[in-house]
Amino acid sequence: FAAGGVGMTTLAYCAVAADGRTFTDQIWMREAAVPGLRQFADAMHAEGARVAIQLGHAGWFASPHVIRSAPLGPSRTFSPHGMAFSRAMTDADFARLTDDFATATRLAVTAGFDAIEVHLGHGYLLSQFLSPYNNRRRDHWGGSIENRARFPRQVVGAVRDAAGPQTAVYAKLNMEDGFAGG
Repeated sequence: FAAGGVGMTTLAYCAVAADGRTFTDQIWMREAAVPGLRQFADAMHAEGARVAIQLGHAGWFASPHVIRSAPLGPSRTFSPHGMAFSRAMTDADFARLTDDFATATRLAVTAGFDAIEVHLGHGYLLSQFLSPYNNRRRDHWGGSIENRARFPRQVVGAVRDAAGPQTAVYAKLNMEDGFAGG
């Protein structure tokens, strides 16, 4: 695509943590991934294109067989994808995942990416928080739209801070979940 003249291409779905993966060979952001990501970014730049990376966490879409634990979600939910129940996130999970998004962003910038796309759509973790169907919490992380948006906004703020002033940050966000109660 870069050789064909596109202005920017995006490396799609890279998990911010091992427990955010939907399949075994999915890229997840860690120091060991940086050399390969740097090679990818350099190849795009050599063709004159900018390069973005999409960062996300699968939430309860994560495969328990891959992550070897119960997937995380805003609320305990049965995942038909993994045929398992998710575990509702705790305060420690909120802190860790916010940090995971920030760390993944810093690694992406180190690898040479020009932009960070935060995945807030299509039923993944941050989208799960926005959806009243998936987010049935009764604390300050659920209920009103302001509360349901609290964690996604916290993550986007951490990503923006970690990206620095030279790296673009944008979000992928669906406008409709496509099912009743979404």
